[in-house]
Amino acid sequence: MTFSEGELVGVPCSIQLGPFPDECLVTVETEDGPLSGFVKRANLQTSDEDRGLVKGIVVEAARDSITVRLLGSFFTTALGVASVRRGGLTRLAA
Repeated sequence: MTFSEGELVGVPCSIQLGPFPDECLVTVETEDGPLSGFVKRANLQTSDEDRGLVKGIVVEAARDSITVRLLGSFFTTALGVASVRRGGLTRLAA
């Protein structure tokens, strides 16, 4: 599947309860290892209690990976920018 810069995608993540009722703690597998942070429930699609998709916007598309800006507040990257494998991404309607 091909992705374009600026496209809205869903990135697979694990989901845990967050500190506030309207947000969750998520962990995304990236090319550099796990990335965790807080995401508003409105920016998540859940498939079950502890797995789902966090919304992201494609920043750059390379052959083997996609760089996305995840919608949330992440611990090790201020802008939520991460390189992820294209295989698990889902195209989302805007």
